[in-house]
Amino acid sequence: MIKFIHHVSLGVALFLSAMAAFVLTEAGQLVNLPRTFAIGFFNAREAIAIVSIVCLLITVVIDWRYRILSRLYTSLSSLAVVGLLLAAFFIMPYFFFLPQQNGAEYVHVKASTGYLEDSEDVLVLEHDGSATAFPTSRIWQPHIAGLEANGQLVNMTYCVLTNSGVAYSPLVNNQTMDMKVLMQTHNNLVFFDENSGETVQQITGVLDSSGEKLKQLPTQMMRWGDFKRAYPGGKVFYNEFDSVREQAVQLMFGLPLQGYDNLERNNPIFPTLSLADTRIPNKTKIWAVEINGESIAVTREHITRQTRIVTELGGQKVVLAYYPQFDSVGGFYLPDNVSEGALEHLDFYGYVAGQRLQRLNVFSEVYWMVWSHFHPDTRLLH
Repeated sequence: MIKFIHHVSLGVALFLSAMAAFVLTEAGQLVNLPRTFAIGFFNAREAIAIVSIVCLLITVVIDWRYRILSRLYTSLSSLAVVGLLLAAFFIMPYFFFLPQQNGAEYVHVKASTGYLEDSEDVLVLEHDGSATAFPTSRIWQPHIAGLEANGQLVNMTYCVLTNSGVAYSPLVNNQTMDMKVLMQTHNNLVFFDENSGETVQQITGVLDSSGEKLKQLPTQMMRWGDFKRAYPGGKVFYNEFDSVREQAVQLMFGLPLQGYDNLERNNPIFPTLSLADTRIPNKTKIWAVEINGESIAVTREHITRQTRIVTELGGQKVVLAYYPQFDSVGGFYLPDNVSEGALEHLDFYGYVAGQRLQRLNVFSEVYWMVWSHFHPDTRLLH
């Protein structure tokens, strides 16, 4: 009977810890585990960890008293259970990808000489009369960089598998979320709030428990050289990857991602996307806008040919504008007192006909295969 209890306890501890490590790391996505299953497993993490540890302790106590296994096997089993639990619940959010919601460093454009190549992509957030650039090559490790913009807290988030940068307010019901990286599902990051355990998909901003959406702040993408010309008084997120941990992450995750934006690598890294919409190649980068459940996606060929696209989304009239001098696409809400004809003179900063239009968020240069997966009913202009 003692031996039976020992074997069952050890089996449960190993099984639950191994399942946790499998489900909540990249391994689970390699076999296309359902997102709902992964999120449910995360929500049950405390119970899973407690049961695993209790069963392990029962095993160790029995071994200590009755010597059912040798000390070597007991030690190896204990290390396996603890290691798997750490891999599941600790390594990703607390070691590999440490967010910089607090303590992110920013420097003035003039003080950033040699930091970036002019051709590098930066996500841009306008605020306080200027703007801040977030280089995709420097934000992909923390995935989250916080700052104060226009008197409010903002988290710039970035997912390299989607090439999606979105700025969100971390305030939910007047409480500040402490956002951490959990995993990726459907080739897009999932974050969780350390305070509440709430989970949220990066590209949609939808909170899993309530279905509500985090407040977005308008962003766009451009090249570093163009940003410096457009915003000479701007700042840039500064992250040198100079720690041993960051350099290790760079080797482990950065090298496999090299060349991922090449169109010849037409498929996602993880086989979790529907890939049902074949109107354009999977890896095509698109600009997209979503308002009240309605969305539109535009290819580079279309927006550079049209330069101004006026449409209605979610009951709002909007305009997407391409600016060749900065090779960037901006989006704005279009009020009734501005005619479509006047939009020929809409400048990069949103000024037209004696007023400044309200900027809207543009998902810039996102991979079509991921956007169409999360927005299967999107309109496509190409």
